[in-house]
Amino acid sequence: MTKIFLSAGEISGDLHGAFLARELKAVMPGAEICGIGGERMREAGVTLIDDLTEKSSVGLLEGLPHLRGNLSALKRARLFMTSWSPCCVIFIDNQGFNLSLAKTVKKKGIYSFYYFAPQYWLWGFKKASSLEKRLDHILAVFRGERDFYRGTQLNVDYIGHPILDEFPAVKQEDARRRLGIEPSKKPLIGLFPGSRSQEFKTLFPLFLRASEELKESYDLILPFASNRYFEKYAGQVPDHIKTVNRQSHDVMQAADLLILSSGTATLEAAVAETPMIITYKVSLLTEIIARLLVKVSFVGMPNIIAGQRIVPELLQRDLTCRRLCLTVKDIMDDPAHLEAIKKDLQAVKKTLKPEGAVRKAALLIKERCSHG
Repeated sequence: MTKIFLSAGEISGDLHGAFLARELKAVMPGAEICGIGGERMREAGVTLIDDLTEKSSVGLLEGLPHLRGNLSALKRARLFMTSWSPCCVIFIDNQGFNLSLAKTVKKKGIYSFYYFAPQYWLWGFKKASSLEKRLDHILAVFRGERDFYRGTQLNVDYIGHPILDEFPAVKQEDARRRLGIEPSKKPLIGLFPGSRSQEFKTLFPLFLRASEELKESYDLILPFASNRYFEKYAGQVPDHIKTVNRQSHDVMQAADLLILSSGTATLEAAVAETPMIITYKVSLLTEIIARLLVKVSFVGMPNIIAGQRIVPELLQRDLTCRRLCLTVKDIMDDPAHLEAIKKDLQAVKKTLKPEGAVRKAALLIKERCSHG
C-alpha cells in the first residue's frame, strides 16, 4: 500500500492539505495518508498523529507559549516517520517545524516535497542552497518562487496556485443567499481577524471596537476560521455583527469590502476580486527583526505581487481603531477608487494561473511514489 505523509501546521495549510489529500486519493485509490494537520485534513480522510493549528504563530515572542508543544510534536513525528516509513513526505508551509522535521526525513532517505515552500525569494535571500541538504522537490506556486529555486540542486515544478482550484467564483448575490444575508441598502464589510492564535487575540478586540463606529453605515459579518474559534469566541461578538463558521470564501465573495489580517486570506480576497484593508500587529522585537531580515516593501501578498500598494496596509502603530474606520470611509465613499482596486486585483489573479495546481501536485507525487 502507498503511504504518504502530509505535514501542515496552520489553518491555511490545513485547508491546502485537505484539498491535496482528496486529490491524492482520487489519483491513487487505496493510498494511506497520515500526517499533521487540523480538522479540514481529518475530514478529507487524513489520519492525524497531531494537530498544530492551535499552536501556529508568527514571530519570536509570539511563538514562545507553544514551544514545548511544538517540540513534543516534532519528537512524535520523528518517531512516527521512522516506524511508518512513507514513500514520500509533503511539507506544507509552517517552515520552522517542517524544516526541522525535514532533517530526519532526509536522513531516513525518504523523498520530500515542499508545497508552499519558505518564501526566501520574497524575503531578500540571495540563495536557497541551505535547503538542498534537507529537501528534494519544490512544488512552486509562484513563478518567482520557481525561478528562485531553479538555481539549486532541488527538483522544481511550477504548478500554479491551488487557490484558483480551491476558491471557485460565486456571484455576490449567490454568496449572500448562502450566508442567509437579507437584502440591505448598506454595504457589507467582512471582518477577518486571522487564524493564528496570537494575531486573532490582537485583532479580534480591535475589530469589535471599530465595528461600534462602523455599524451605523455598514452591515458587518465575521467568519470564524475553525470550529474551535467559533465555539470559543462567537459568544463575544455583539449582535450588530453576523457570525458564520468556516464560510470565509462565501463572505469574501459576498462582501463589498474586507478588513483582514495579513496572510493567505489576502490572496483569497484577491481571487475574489474584493477590495480589502490589510492589517497586522506583532511584538516590537518581531518587527525589528523582520525589518532587518525581510527586504520586501509590503506585507500583503496582493501588493507584493503587484509591485505597488494597490490596497491599504495598516501595520503596527498605524493600526488604530480611528485610522481603520477612516480608511474604510475613504474607500467606500469613493466609487472610482473601489473600481480601481478591483481592476488591480484582477491583474493579480491572472498572475496565479494556470488552474489545476492541486491535480498537478497530486500527479507529481503519484509519479514519485510509483517509481521512487
